[in-house]
Amino acid sequence: MFTKAENMLFKAALMLAGAVSIISCQKHPVFETEGNCEDVVEVYLKYDYNIQRADMRPYHVGWANVYAIDEKGNVAAVKTVSPAEAADKNSTVKFDGLQPGRYTFAAMAMQSPYEKLAQGQGARFRATFPANGSAVSDLTVKLDRNAVPGSDLFAVDAPANGLDTLWIGRSIKPQGVIVPKEEDQSGIVICDTISLVRDTKYLHLTLHQIKNRADIHDTDFAVRVSDSNGSLAWNNNLLSDSRLIYAPHASWTTALSENGVAYDSEEEASSAPATDPIVERAAHFEISFSRLMYYASASEGNNAVLSIVNASTGTEVVRLNLPYYLSFGRDAYSVRNYSRQEYLDREYDYHLDFFLEDSDTEWAYLSLKVNILPWVMRIQNQVF
Repeated sequence: MFTKAENMLFKAALMLAGAVSIISCQKHPVFETEGNCEDVVEVYLKYDYNIQRADMRPYHVGWANVYAIDEKGNVAAVKTVSPAEAADKNSTVKFDGLQPGRYTFAAMAMQSPYEKLAQGQGARFRATFPANGSAVSDLTVKLDRNAVPGSDLFAVDAPANGLDTLWIGRSIKPQGVIVPKEEDQSGIVICDTISLVRDTKYLHLTLHQIKNRADIHDTDFAVRVSDSNGSLAWNNNLLSDSRLIYAPHASWTTALSENGVAYDSEEEASSAPATDPIVERAAHFEISFSRLMYYASASEGNNAVLSIVNASTGTEVVRLNLPYYLSFGRDAYSVRNYSRQEYLDREYDYHLDFFLEDSDTEWAYLSLKVNILPWVMRIQNQVF
């Protein structure tokens, strides 16, 4: 049996432990402002759902809208995160004055303020923002596109530097957090975290020839990615969409001379001396597109397709299920046991090198590279 003094010490220890647990939730002090006993909800935005498994939000994200969602699925409040706040690794989004109840949180984020990006040239992600009291499902994002005459396809005219970077995220606590009734509020900080998922992807594509190594140029080929992935919901699900065509936003040709001199463009290569001729060229393309989904069967959905066509003859030298092949990159992180979809959502910078017999035949093999590791997988065409 404890003595009265020991009981008091024990209760004090429990109170101290409770205070420490509240503080450690977001490493912020308990709010004890005189005359204000309302509970404050702080939401931390993080972007560590990536291959690096590091919170890169302060370095990548430059703006966000954060939504408090009530139990009916309606928006109770919205806060905007400024570039300065996004760059501060210790900043949180504070919601005070929320009515008693259970809340979850969602966010849409970009690399710069939405209004600034929306005014730029080329295709942009256009958002429909829900007002307070309306359903959070009203938050949708749709990528600009133009109808392709004579077809049911739509072309995405990406800016010169590629598509804007888009993230969508939700609370890591599916059950949400509870704001207590007014009489039970004590001025504590209630914490939640939103995990952002990056939806904008980049593919760096290089073409080589095996036989005539110097006889290849980026202008020889039409490169396209097609997918129905230009409309996204508040929870990052893809909405029903038309088939979109993504073309490269950049292309160029590099060259290598007999003595190992590298040229970064055709213009530079044209100045190569006759005594040191060009012996090899490579055609390079950069394409950006929206979220990739992997579908194991046609009944689940149609996968994105990469198509490379000889511009002169019309011969399709490459046609493949893009997410299927890109997801082999998860083998570089086998210890993590990523599913195909988790790898596709974590990675955003893909590298494929195709080796053609010549410019008018199917690809012989490809090299799949992982950007942050010295890891390459060689895949033969005939294997699949």
